[in-house]
Amino acid sequence: MKLQYLAPDFADLFRSGPAGLGLDGLDDATFRGRFPGRNAAMGGVVLGTGMRSREFTYLLVHEVPPLFAEPTEVPIPWAVPELGAKGCKFRWTWIDYAALAGVHSYIALDREMARGSWRPRNPLVVEEADFHGGRINGRRTRWSALRPEERVRLVGPEGGSLLLALTYGGRPFVDWGTLFRRTARRIRDRFEPRFPDVAPHRCRHSFAMATLEKLVEGH
Repeated sequence: MKLQYLAPDFADLFRSGPAGLGLDGLDDATFRGRFPGRNAAMGGVVLGTGMRSREFTYLLVHEVPPLFAEPTEVPIPWAVPELGAKGCKFRWTWIDYAALAGVHSYIALDREMARGSWRPRNPLVVEEADFHGGRINGRRTRWSALRPEERVRLVGPEGGSLLLALTYGGRPFVDWGTLFRRTARRIRDRFEPRFPDVAPHRCRHSFAMATLEKLVEGH
């Protein structure tokens, strides 16, 4: 039977692959990918929360949970807004401290460097943004009320997308299916010929299996 999830060692490969790291955890001299900080952080989000493609693709930077001052073994809750979730139903998931720390590191460094003045054709300009919402074109709105097609139009007062994942000039990045396939192909060619193709749904199954294992172990 073909496994629909990544075993722990393969999940570790998928986390390190987008960061340009080799099997020893050090920089791989053959790596030629772009935005390794962003891709590694988002890989951690997908494997660490089990969010669906639609849910993590349109995450806003302001929706990332705060990082505790000290590491904790207890998972950190992560809210998935209703209009971005399947069936438009609000739900909670969670993420471990290390994966969330990777997201905060990306926000502070790589994302800050990528932030630019990009604007879509019909921008939704956000001011006074916080964890719950912001003033969009002059009207206070909660993030949970926004559909994906609205989220991708959100920009700061000086431009630049408010999505968590950015590419050049502050443009939103949404093509995770292609990036995951390329990452899997590179891992297969470079390190592990048995490594499978990876789609967002396989990452979701991997999260479910990892969670089940922790529950069985008494976490």
